[in-house]
Parts: sequence; structure tokens; C-alpha cells
Amino acid sequence: MNTIASLHQLQPWRAVVRTLGQLLFLVALALSTLSLSNPWAFGAGALLTAFVYFNTLLFSHDCIHDALTGWRWYDSTLARLVAYPGFWFHGAYRRLHHIHHRMNGVDLLDPERRQTTREEYLASSRFSQWHQRSAWWVDPLVLGGAGMIVRLFMQSWRWSRQDSAIRRSLAYDVIGVITLNILIWGIAYRFGVLARYAVLFLTVERVAGFLNQLRSHVEHHGLWAQREGRRWQTYAASSRNFEVPEAVSLFFGRLNFHSVHHVYPKIPYYHLKRAHQLLTPEWKRTGTKLTTSGSYLSALRSLSRRPFIDGFGLTVHHSPFQ
Repeated sequence: MNTIASLHQLQPWRAVVRTLGQLLFLVALALSTLSLSNPWAFGAGALLTAFVYFNTLLFSHDCIHDALTGWRWYDSTLARLVAYPGFWFHGAYRRLHHIHHRMNGVDLLDPERRQTTREEYLASSRFSQWHQRSAWWVDPLVLGGAGMIVRLFMQSWRWSRQDSAIRRSLAYDVIGVITLNILIWGIAYRFGVLARYAVLFLTVERVAGFLNQLRSHVEHHGLWAQREGRRWQTYAASSRNFEVPEAVSLFFGRLNFHSVHHVYPKIPYYHLKRAHQLLTPEWKRTGTKLTTSGSYLSALRSLSRRPFIDGFGLTVHHSPFQ
């Protein structure tokens, strides 16, 4: 494959084998962990389950962009089976994430914007200002997955007042989340492992929550001021890339190549690395300045030095509901 167009081609059966295999492995790992009586073995199993869950949850991101199998019924079902046990409102997030891709680096109404403007910072309370300065550690370490879920629900609720599609998606999500969790927690109670499942759930919430908070902050933080001439250049320059080992890249679903993902969101994860390689000469030719960090944690530390957007000079110029 030597062209960007060819890299959009999906390999549905490859994706089915990978996703079903990993989903079955995740379930088997969780069940095995719940059967362990040794606390050290249980703790190790819970941590491993949390890391596998995070990586599996990233499949739902590919489903959002129709970049997994291309079979919407399969992608939608898989994404919900993975997201709902973790109280993640996949349908509402899908619609908000599409808005994020249209607005990233362009419009401050972006529902996934985590960094405030100087004006917003100065107009907020002292506690809010402290949180904005400390978000780089408070959000991943303290708020974690619970904070992500609450924020998603609040954003979905706010946008749903003006977008009926988001309102319907959120309603279906709430029903699905409640139903599936009643079933799972009921089974755990029936087999006498309710307390263990609660600990396993909390472990997954902490670990996967930390990693998702990490991603949500570092992928675009501090890059709003990088304006470029064309829309695709803005998308590329407003996204952070990460030079990480191959194993880390795979663990993060190849989203370390974040600029190319925002320019071509329908390229499947297994082609993002090649797409980045093909586009590198084009970035240079057009003078598009990409930001690259050596690791996710080093990027997270840099957030503390720039808690708000300064000198962006952007006015919201279009409605997200058009």
C-alpha cells in the first residue's frame, strides 16, 4: 500500500478475529481473576484485566469512525458490549467525538476541549482556577474514570438540549448501561463474588481511567494557538504525536500518530503508522508544524507549565448544530 487512499481499505475479517479474540480473552481473564483466593494473585490479575480492558475499549474508538470492520451493526454492538460495563455512554460519545473532529483547533465549542482560555480562567472561582492549574495530576490520579464518565454525561446533557440525536443516543446509553450492569452485578452476587467484582471494577476504573484521562489531556493540550492556513493543516498542527516504542504504540491503538488520525479519521488503526510515514514529506513541504513528544508522561508533565490557552484570539464562528 503506497497511497493514502489505499490505506482507507478495511480488513473486516482481520478486525473480527482480533476483536472477538481479545474480548473473549478479557472475559476469561476477568473470570479467572474472580476465582483467585490469594490476594496477591487477585491483585495482579485485576491489574492485568484493567490494562487489557483499556486496550479493548480503544476498539470502540475505531467503531466511532467506521474504521474497524465497516459493518456498523457489528461495530456498534461490539463497542457497547465493551463500553457499557464501564458505564461509558458510547452512543452519545460517538456523536460528541465527531463534533470534536470538526472543531479541534478551530472552534472553542469543541466538546472535548480540556484547556480553558485565559478569560475563562480569570472569570472562574479560586477552586476552579486551582483545578485548572492542577488538572494534569488531579484528573488522572484522583478523578480517573469516574471523572471521565461524569464529564461525558454533563457534556452529552448540555448538547442534547439542542441536538435531538444526542438526546436519543444518551437515553439509549443510559438504558443499556443500567441493564447490562444489573445483569453483570446480579451474576456476581449469584455466584458469591460480588465483593471481588467490586474490587475488580474499581481497579479497572482507576487504571483505565488514568490512561483515558492521560490521553484526553495530552493529545491536544497547548496546541490551540497553532493556526495554519488550511483546515487539514490546523487539524494536524493541533494534535500531538508521540515517539514511543512499538509495544506502547500498539497498546494505545496507534493513536500516538494523532495528526494523521485527525486529518484522515477513517484510516484504520493498523494503517496509521504507514499513513504517518507517507504524510511526513507533505508535512514538511507545506510547512505544517507538528508537535511530537517522547512519551505520554513527559507530555503530561508539560501541562503544568501551560494551564490555559493564552493569545489564541479565536472567536466561535459557526454553530455545532448546523
